[in-house]
Amino acid sequence: MRNSITGSTNPEDDYLISPVRNSTGKFYDSRDYKGDNAALPTDADANGAYNIARKALWAIDVLKNTPEDEIDGAKLSITNAQWLEFAQK
Repeated sequence: MRNSITGSTNPEDDYLISPVRNSTGKFYDSRDYKGDNAALPTDADANGAYNIARKALWAIDVLKNTPEDEIDGAKLSITNAQWLEFAQK
């Protein structure tokens, strides 16, 4: 989940926290990871852009699999359950 302080230019005020604990019982907090070589996301803006791009890939896939004569009626909305299924594959 993205957390930010409106109007702040401090990078520490724009971070990610997972609502799910890992196998050791710890919640992911991007403020705990620093540097360009961090193994997990550290930038909430970059993570948001990444997921917007993934949703675009999903929409492109929908369009590719829609017959040309039905393209105007292609359903480009997605439920949370559908998104989780797509994102987890």
